[in-house]
Amino acid sequence: MSRVSAAQRARLGAFLILAAAIFTVAVLALVGSAILEKRDEYFIRFQGSVAGLDAGASVTYNGIRVGRIEEVGIDPEDVSSVRVRISLSPGTPVKKDTLASVNMQGITGLKNVELGGGTNTAETLEPGSYITSRVSTFDELTDMAASIGRKLEVLGQNLADITGGDTAKNLQAVLAETKGLLSDLRAVLGENRG
Repeated sequence: MSRVSAAQRARLGAFLILAAAIFTVAVLALVGSAILEKRDEYFIRFQGSVAGLDAGASVTYNGIRVGRIEEVGIDPEDVSSVRVRISLSPGTPVKKDTLASVNMQGITGLKNVELGGGTNTAETLEPGSYITSRVSTFDELTDMAASIGRKLEVLGQNLADITGGDTAKNLQAVLAETKGLLSDLRAVLGENRG
């Protein structure tokens, strides 16, 4: 067996300390810039469910990624709504008439916050303020589909009521009577034709 000398141990220790220092500096350079970057924070209050919307999801403005969702939780001032805290790149032009909605990203079911609207003449919204929310197009379509489904169910029930039970018997009797009347009418018309 070979023995490791004190000098070799010292060189190995120095190498390990130097490698750890380089690794730490590299990690801080890569991650530190994102952590130390000052971002503008805003809040959005949504009514109803925001299932699929999680912290870390993207925030887009007219389709361009401008930030991320920092926190999603129940609004302490109104327990029937959800408060979302977002952080945006500094200088993102959020105006007082900017609207926020929850949108689905592709077919994955993951959701993000989409900012849109806003005019050049509107005042800039201060960081820390609430951005007005709106119902997303997907939610509007879902609500319309549910409404159409309810109406079809009522229509089907009404049709079943009309064609079922005593109504069906009465309808058959009316049709039989009408058939008899039409036969009699044909006979009368045949006799009077000449």
